[in-house]
Amino acid sequence: MQRPSSDSGSVTAELALALPTVALVVFVTLSAFSLQLEKMKLVSIAGTVARGVARGESESTMRGLVGQLRPGTSIDLRFEPDSVCAKAFFKIEFAALGGQSIEVADWQCARASGL
Repeated sequence: MQRPSSDSGSVTAELALALPTVALVVFVTLSAFSLQLEKMKLVSIAGTVARGVARGESESTMRGLVGQLRPGTSIDLRFEPDSVCAKAFFKIEFAALGGQSIEVADWQCARASGL
């Protein structure tokens, strides 16, 4: 009489092999969601700066506001004949990738006052 084969423990082994992959997928998903939230903040900051400068606020006042809203964010301004455009950006460095970095940025424009 032969003993029936048993699969006990195989589910545990499969889970142990799959768990790191599941954890990596969750980590990447949460990181991407966090990055998208930061991008949405940049849209708001760039729009606020562009509207403020277009209304006549000083650049230094608006740069100070940016420092309060999101420290580490830089602003570039571009003046066009009928509008003011602001680029809000910051860099994220990845230590795990040898210090490589990416720039997260957004441009927003506002019509100049009096138009």
